[in-house]
Amino acid sequence: MKSSVEQMQEQLELYINEQAADLHVFRVSLQTMFLTMLSSHPHKGEMIGGLKDQVIAALKRTDHSTSNDVQGSQRRAQLEIARAEEFFQEVQVALGVPDDPAAGKTKN
Repeated sequence: MKSSVEQMQEQLELYINEQAADLHVFRVSLQTMFLTMLSSHPHKGEMIGGLKDQVIAALKRTDHSTSNDVQGSQRRAQLEIARAEEFFQEVQVALGVPDDPAAGKTKN
């Protein structure tokens, strides 16, 4: 018979694995959609670069002030932007689009 701590650990592990699986499905789905939509577009570099800029700008505007953990909120905001940049870099590589300074670089 498992202890209540072991049961809680198993439930937490299941929950975390389910969340990670869902996030992976969303990520792969979005990347596949972008690749399908943009692979034959003549201006795919500008399109994916513009989308990247819009997403990062929206992330920078996100209000994290509702959290009592200011440092944690700041770290999460930085991580969101870093992950967005990684996501779009993966899409750019898959599309064969160089990381052109004129297309897809975020403006500070």
